[in-house]
Amino acid sequence: MMKRMVQTQGADIGLIIIGNVVMSWAYACLMVPNRVINGGVTSLALILSHDLPWPLVWLNNGLLVVLLSLVALFLGRMLFLKSLLSSVVFSMSFTLSYQYLPHFTGHPLVALLLASVLVAFGYYACLSSHSSTVGVDVIALILKKY
Repeated sequence: MMKRMVQTQGADIGLIIIGNVVMSWAYACLMVPNRVINGGVTSLALILSHDLPWPLVWLNNGLLVVLLSLVALFLGRMLFLKSLLSSVVFSMSFTLSYQYLPHFTGHPLVALLLASVLVAFGYYACLSSHSSTVGVDVIALILKKY
């Protein structure tokens, strides 16, 4: 019984990591450079960065901390722990991707289509692993619970 639980949690952790790396790369290298606003935390940070003096990655990571706090307060220990992993992986991967990887600045429609597929995969990987992406889905999960 314990071995099966460890295997299940290990598979969930692997999916959370892969999903967040893929999703953060799509945002950092495809959507942000093309100034594509699609909703969510990264897009909110992109909008705020236009009027605030703080770097985009600080705004993005700050919003993640606020949402992660809401997970801890309202959604339980296991979801919090998985969401903590999700937010750490996303934050690190987004920061590294944004700062060090080449950005696609070709046709915005191509970037949007590719990013949409990659972000959808990332959301699927996280949510199917009983985790939050620590995005605006946190609000939906809280509303669903209450």
